[in-house]
Amino acid sequence: MVDDPRTATEARAQAYRRKRFRLMAVAALLLVVTVFAAISVRDYFTVGEVDLPDVQGMAYPDAARVLRQAGLDPEAYSEDVPGAGLNVVTTQAPAPGAGVRKGRIIHVGVNTPPAATEVPPLVGLSESQALQRTHELHIQVTSLDYRTDPKPSGQVVAQTPEPGTVLKQGQDLALTVSTGPQRTPLKVPDVSGMPYEAAVRQLEAMGFTQVEALPGGVSFDKVGDVIAQHPASGAEVPPGTPVAVFYALSGRTIVKVPEVAGQPLWRAQFALEAAQLKVGHVTYVQEAGKPQGVLEVQPSSYTVPGTPVEIKVNGTPASQPLSQGAGSGIGGLDAGPPGGGGASAGTRTVPFTFDPASMGLRRLMEQPYRLKLVVRDAAGERTVLDRQMKAGESVSMTLQVEGSSPLLQTYIDGVFFQAWRP
Repeated sequence: MVDDPRTATEARAQAYRRKRFRLMAVAALLLVVTVFAAISVRDYFTVGEVDLPDVQGMAYPDAARVLRQAGLDPEAYSEDVPGAGLNVVTTQAPAPGAGVRKGRIIHVGVNTPPAATEVPPLVGLSESQALQRTHELHIQVTSLDYRTDPKPSGQVVAQTPEPGTVLKQGQDLALTVSTGPQRTPLKVPDVSGMPYEAAVRQLEAMGFTQVEALPGGVSFDKVGDVIAQHPASGAEVPPGTPVAVFYALSGRTIVKVPEVAGQPLWRAQFALEAAQLKVGHVTYVQEAGKPQGVLEVQPSSYTVPGTPVEIKVNGTPASQPLSQGAGSGIGGLDAGPPGGGGASAGTRTVPFTFDPASMGLRRLMEQPYRLKLVVRDAAGERTVLDRQMKAGESVSMTLQVEGSSPLLQTYIDGVFFQAWRP
């Protein structure tokens, strides 16, 4: 049987049309995939910017929701701000109104004061034991009174409020310490101008049981001599009354803290480094009635070389971090000195110093303690120091941080102590 030529021709035409339709469909599909990929790549490499909303004063859950709705990632850390509500945002970095990329981490300080604490029974303990106990419980003793009492000298004989009282936020504790039974008052002699060791020996020989020598000034020719005393000479006081003699330090072994009030932060750092001092913790405040710049520093008179100086600045932190080391551009209220380059948000080295003596932490001067330093930055959270320290031991080191807003946190014996952004 011979096929009809017309039928064969029509079959070949239909097969050609089907093949052409499949090719056109494949081409259309490839075009759609290409367009979709181009849009995806554009969206991936194009990150929108938003104006950072002001969430200060808001409850943290509300603040976190506002930031997430703006495409930002909130990250909270604890602060203790008297007068602020519980779990209320008290600070944020960067500052409100700053233009930031979507997806950026926004650090917010949340007011989470220590939990309410019951006042322990302290009557019957020695003064040092009572102060150590309250320090461990983070209770502030604001009043120490001394009076004659049948109880032994140095023993706590009264406390306000009573044991078991739950302290409210900001409420403090007052203690009364016995100076021993009523005895004939002693007249405080004039020990000014004497070497302080001789003054202490004389006071103790007269019957004063609590004598302490403290540095109180500077001298180039009368180093170690008493320049002041308390109570004043001639006062008649019980033998157990604390007596302090203040002596002069050598002007050759200490440095004067320069006057930096009113200066921008970068200029204050140069002045401190030139005086052989270090920049310590920087605190930012918003006080409309005062000029922008450095408000005050601590210590503010004389100290030993290398001491970290705490700085209070009126203004908001700059987006650039505070650089360390002389000659570098400093982030702060100014971007830096004219013509200077700002610090980048990459890897940088910052100093860390922990000295119980300069902080006035008496318990750490008398007992061993465990010090832990935790860093939270663009590289994540990590513990860079966790060491058992001897009584009075200090530590000084440098560490590398990543990004523009690292957070350093210290813990004493496992209890949070301090947080700051270098």
